[in-house]
Amino acid sequence: MKAFTVSIAVGRVVPKYEYEFLVHPNCPDDLMLPKEFYKKGGAIPTNTQFEIELHTWISPRLTGLVHTHKSKDGNHTMMCCPRLIPSLGVALEKILVWAIGTAYTEETRIDFQTIFNGDTLAFLEEMEKTHHIKLASIQPA
Repeated sequence: MKAFTVSIAVGRVVPKYEYEFLVHPNCPDDLMLPKEFYKKGGAIPTNTQFEIELHTWISPRLTGLVHTHKSKDGNHTMMCCPRLIPSLGVALEKILVWAIGTAYTEETRIDFQTIFNGDTLAFLEEMEKTHHIKLASIQPA
C-alpha cells in the first residue's frame, strides 16, 4: 500500500483542497470493491488491480457531487473508477483527474465527469488555463 497527499490550488489559494489517498495493489481475490462494480467499467480484474481509497478529505466539502464508492465491507471510501487500474502510474493519473475534477466540481457545482472526455492531459490543461485549478503538490504521506 502506498499513501499520497494531493494538494490542489485554485487561483492564488494554495492549497485550497487537500486529499490523502491510499493505493492498494490487490489481487482479484482480495478486491475491496465488489466485482459488480467493475462490471460497470467493462471488465472484472484478472490481475493486480490498484484500488484507490480516499483516506482523508482534508478540505471542506461543499457539494454532494463526489465520485466515491463504499468498499464491500462499508468501512472504506473508495475513489469511483470502475475501469482497470493495472499500475501505480495509472493510479496516480486517476488520482490527479479525480482531485482536480473534484475541486472543479466544488468550485462550480458542475460535475466534472460532464466535461472529462478521457484525455487526461487536455483535461488538466483546460482546468489550469480556463478555471485556474491545478496541482499544487503530490507527495508521499
